Amino acid sequence: MKELVVYSGRNRPDLTPVYRLFERLTDTTVTVEKVYHLGVAQRVIDERNEPRADLLLTNSQLALELVHQVLERRILLLEYHPAGARRYAG
Repeated sequence: MKELVVYSGRNRPDLTPVYRLFERLTDTTVTVEKVYHLGVAQRVIDERNEPRADLLLTNSQLALELVHQVLERRILLLEYHPAGARRYAG
């Protein structure tokens, strides 16, 4: 069975039902590790040569910017821009 490792800085809403649905639909085990949003950037940077997580789920744009700055904008994270977000001023 495949595994998807998620570093999550989110507590609400509880995404457990989404993870379980994904597991059933893809035959993939989802392992979620809760991370503090102020520490996640350093953790991703520290693991850049041997990444442990497949997905970083956070509300913190700052964490992502810190990773980009330290890694000099090398591609490490792929940004996701949901269609609904285009309605909001940025």
